Amino acid sequence: MVTATNVLEALDSLAELFPSVRKRVFTGQGHVASWVTVSVGGELIPGRAAAETLISADETVMVIPAMAGG
Repeated sequence: MVTATNVLEALDSLAELFPSVRKRVFTGQGHVASWVTVSVGGELIPGRAAAETLISADETVMVIPAMAGG
């Protein structure tokens, strides 16, 4: 569990706890990657739009990476 007021803070805190997450969720410039979708309280929000989305202490934030295959 992390403490944050918006999605960007939550993802950054998660990356502090699990450093390998950073390269999968953020671009080299520190932005939420375009291939990441975030769910806040069950609502899907594309990565870059999600960064400033406000969250409350009891809200569930899920990170959904892009899937590809053939």
